[in-house]
Amino acid sequence: SSWVTVTSSWVMVTSSWARGTSSWARGTFSWAVGTFSWAVETFSSWVRGTSSWVMGTSSWAMGTSSWAVETSSWVRGTSSWVMGTSSWAMGTSSWAMGTSSWAMGTFSWGRPSPGRGGP
Repeated sequence: SSWVTVTSSWVMVTSSWARGTSSWARGTFSWAVGTFSWAVETFSSWVRGTSSWVMGTSSWAMGTSSWAVETSSWVRGTSSWVMGTSSWAMGTSSWAMGTSSWAMGTFSWGRPSPGRGGP
């Protein structure tokens, strides 16, 4: 009877240990799967974030380059306009002086010369 009691106790203890070991194994496996999933998701998120940052930086660089080109074109155009306006002003001044000279010459031509009669 004592042998049966000891054997029965050993069987229960062994069964309990087996269940605990099985539970620990399942928990360890779940932990490993969760850790792997976390690592994959973290790496994937980092890759997506880095890719977005690279594309954003590239877009910014292209936009800045385009802005620089457009600004340079605007500066050249403004410079050309200033020079053109200056040339127009000088031409207008020359035309005014020429017109004045022509008017004076026409007026002189129409006047009688000193000491002589009219035309």
